[in-house]
Amino acid sequence: MSWNAVLPLKDKPAGAMEIARSLGVGYQVEGSVLQAGDRVRVTAQLVNADGRVLWSGHGAGTPMEVSSTGTTDLSALVMFVVDAQSRSLHPPTSNK
Repeated sequence: MSWNAVLPLKDKPAGAMEIARSLGVGYQVEGSVLQAGDRVRVTAQLVNADGRVLWSGHGAGTPMEVSSTGTTDLSALVMFVVDAQSRSLHPPTSNK
């Protein structure tokens, strides 16, 4: 999603469903980065269009420490999204 697509939503109070509808997406990644001195804390969560948190992760340390462990968290997030998409495209069948 481009910056230009999400910029109109900046500083507007809107729920996950409203944002998903206006952007035409099924998932959103929300998060924050807090810095205190040479330490940072990063939090992220994957939210579906209904506002339900599907995945969350966090990391704290120096920027170098967080970025090295962050790739693992990012991989987990990507795998979660791919698996969820696969299940929605290919729902289980029942054997009757």
